[in-house]
Amino acid sequence: MRNEGAAAFIPVASPLHDREAVKAVISEYLNALRGFVRPYSPSHAKGVPVVLTDAESVRQAIRDVIREGVHAVLVGVMTGGSEGLVLELAGTAGKDFPVALVAHKTMNSLAASVEALSRLRAEGFRAAQLFLLNEGVRGEVDAFLRAARARRALGGMKLLVIGEPSPWLVHSSVGWEHFAQSLGVEPIKVSLKEVVRRYSSITTEEAGKLLKRFEGVEVKGVGGEDLVKSLRMYLALKGLLKEYGAAALTIRCFDLLKYGVTACIALSMLNDEGFIAGCEGDVPATLSMATLSLISGSPSFMGNVAWIDESEGTLLLAHCTAPVSMGRKCVLRTHFESGLSVAVEAYPRKGEVVTLARLDGRSLTLRAGTGVVLNDAPVTGNACRTQLLLRLRGVGRLIREPIGNHYAVVPGDWVRALKFFADFTGFRFDEL
Repeated sequence: MRNEGAAAFIPVASPLHDREAVKAVISEYLNALRGFVRPYSPSHAKGVPVVLTDAESVRQAIRDVIREGVHAVLVGVMTGGSEGLVLELAGTAGKDFPVALVAHKTMNSLAASVEALSRLRAEGFRAAQLFLLNEGVRGEVDAFLRAARARRALGGMKLLVIGEPSPWLVHSSVGWEHFAQSLGVEPIKVSLKEVVRRYSSITTEEAGKLLKRFEGVEVKGVGGEDLVKSLRMYLALKGLLKEYGAAALTIRCFDLLKYGVTACIALSMLNDEGFIAGCEGDVPATLSMATLSLISGSPSFMGNVAWIDESEGTLLLAHCTAPVSMGRKCVLRTHFESGLSVAVEAYPRKGEVVTLARLDGRSLTLRAGTGVVLNDAPVTGNACRTQLLLRLRGVGRLIREPIGNHYAVVPGDWVRALKFFADFTGFRFDEL
């Protein structure tokens, strides 16, 4: 996923600078950052990038690009003596707006950048970063922009909390509303009765039209009627998301069992369609899923910490739903604890590198690390249907320093972007 147009590039310099030398360095910046940024050009410059050398021009530039909707700014620090301009830019943008200084090898660029960043950090500009114009800059900028995009997307996101958190979430349910709001997320409480009412209004014929999506999918112990009921639940939840204009939901799903249906298929399908759909009313876990999905561009999986083997450095995560796209294949089975309705048994891709993460609003911690998938099929019949066996550094900390049970997982290594996200939000980053 590219970030083209997502960030503005603003070069600043002392009034005393060599114009030709600075022009040449700007070309280096734009070549190195191609596809990630667009250079700032005031209206009178007719699209030509300009070097800003005075405070008023800098203030106007940052106001212009923010008004245009960019979610981050990269500042090319061209020369020494530009420290004050960097402070003007960041101060106008605000302490929480992502600003990255990019320094090059000559003209005291790095010296100016270090001095300016020191002042910004001392004054609480937690979203300010510093990168070097070298071979690794594209990776750094990509991670920075992904984190900035995720932070912006969470601000104003509507999250349906259906039926309140499950009663066994004795840690994760404390302060969940304040936690969501602290990230800019708008939690909307929806009663389970509203879901059931909508579910009851959806006909078998409506849901039956979706059965073709599961042609060729292996089914074990699940009746056709159960699958249709699960698809009715999918339509009910998707209808609620549309009605409220929400991008995410979490549902107290075990309460649906008395109606003979689970939300497992529904959540799987919604996650694959780009929504964020979490289980058990667990708001921190659902927001962890949202963060990982927004950063990676992939659907995320939410699982229980089912077992840990410190001697082997392994973690087993398990749940009865998962995005179908995360596995090499899936099987439809009954829900593990109840034996009812339909669950998703996704088969992982052995050898795949994944990122595991959890946000905890109580300790203000973002814990994350990368692991390698060790299995390509379920490893036990006595756990939830989808199972992920991971080799993971620091796995023992999940039980010695616990911050909740559910963790979110996506394919790929996104730890660097998560570190930036933690900086933006004021969370302590705990790398596994």
